[in-house]
Amino acid sequence: MMRLLMAVLAIGIYINIQRVQQTPIKLSLFDKIPVEIDGCGHYHTYGSLDYRKSKYVFITNLQGLAFVRINREQILLKQTNDKHTKASIYKGGGYTVVEDTKTVKQTGDEVWLSRGTLKVIRQSDKQEILIWIHGEGG
Repeated sequence: MMRLLMAVLAIGIYINIQRVQQTPIKLSLFDKIPVEIDGCGHYHTYGSLDYRKSKYVFITNLQGLAFVRINREQILLKQTNDKHTKASIYKGGGYTVVEDTKTVKQTGDEVWLSRGTLKVIRQSDKQEILIWIHGEGG
């Protein structure tokens, strides 16, 4: 009986250690626009940064591709919208990203400013972060 109790305790400790050792989700800014984003798209940065300085945290194109950098790794995402939500949902590389933005104003002939939130969920452990974003698209 004591061996069983010790085994259960050891397994519990191992599981907790594995949870703690998961790398936290940390978004990185893009140094340059990925080549797959050619032409029109949406370029978002943190709510506290000036999006005109070309330091983006989330980039999409009109063909349903998106990119995010997580822990310095560039992740390719594909749009997989759910008809039951108004947000844009993207999946890829073990992550789900939910972009929930609203158009604020038109800033050019075919360019609009938007603001909202970006939620990043790691599928393996359901860890998530939520940030405020803003940017331009067209």
